[in-house]
Amino acid sequence: MPGSLTALRTIGLFVALALAGTAILRFRKGHLTKNHLLSGILASAGLAVISLKPDTVDGLSSFVLRPDMQASRILSLLILAVLVQVFVILRLTSRLDSESRRTSQLIEELAVSKYLEQCPNEEVPNSVLIAVPAYNESDTITEVLKKIPRKINNLTTEVLVIVDGATDDTLKIVRALGHLPAINLINQGAGAAQRVGYRIAVARKAAVAVTMDADGQHQPSELAQLVEPVLKDEADIVIGSRILGSNEDKSLIRDSGRHLYSWLISLFVGSKVTDCSSSFRAIRTSWITRLDLRQDRFPAAEILIESIQKGARHMEVPIVVKKRRSGKSKMPPSKLTFGWKVFRVIIGTWWGGR
Repeated sequence: MPGSLTALRTIGLFVALALAGTAILRFRKGHLTKNHLLSGILASAGLAVISLKPDTVDGLSSFVLRPDMQASRILSLLILAVLVQVFVILRLTSRLDSESRRTSQLIEELAVSKYLEQCPNEEVPNSVLIAVPAYNESDTITEVLKKIPRKINNLTTEVLVIVDGATDDTLKIVRALGHLPAINLINQGAGAAQRVGYRIAVARKAAVAVTMDADGQHQPSELAQLVEPVLKDEADIVIGSRILGSNEDKSLIRDSGRHLYSWLISLFVGSKVTDCSSSFRAIRTSWITRLDLRQDRFPAAEILIESIQKGARHMEVPIVVKKRRSGKSKMPPSKLTFGWKVFRVIIGTWWGGR
């Protein structure tokens, strides 16, 4: 046993020196920042100290383990290693999220600025801007766009298709139909595409911003009833609810999750919500700038919670959701994955808004 421990300590010291040397070498080559170099040196120093004086971890042993437990020093080292790994993983995840957010913001900024540069008119006050995110919807986009009315409650409608990194003929079709698209060069998700639409609605001073899907499940004939409560100053955000109306695209798992999450959101915000995942919504444009929207995907719950928590008057109206006639759903193939991601959005948005 003593011999094996000595060998283990020797290996630990060798690894510590190798780690320190690698960090210094990579720093000299410009592959590491000063902060990374410092982290590497500190990790190396800690490993070297433990290798030379293993009794330094005995304090941790007495804190987390009973005195009668065997091999307490080895267990202490394992616990310490796990704690360090958890810290590193959390730090890397935070940095990854931050970099992903910055990339998304850059793509979003390019889409918005390019669109506004090409607009014939800078502003369209007293209008309803209808934002239609579209990713590979060449089979359905034509029918959807042709059915959108030119006026809603005597207000002119402006149709904005956000082509979200499509790789099919969606962009070509939108242009052929005479619409100026906003283009995300890389697919970012429905939430990111909706933010582009909202930013353009604010820049062009539209009265109301509407979002609807490009897959034909939402009915353009129901736009008027969706927008009317906002125009009558009865609500600031109106959600089209398939629960109050009807839904052809039924699924026991999805429907159960929708009811559960709607109940959870209702509990959190203190307002009755029946359809937490509906992306068929109208919002008063002046409210958009008050919202902190960050979700690139699964944005429905975030927008709902954010707006109600910040005082927006919320209303739901019944809608009919049709079954997708063609094309592929953009939902994750695993319903459990989808449910978990929506749950994270709900908890994260609610917690951040308190």
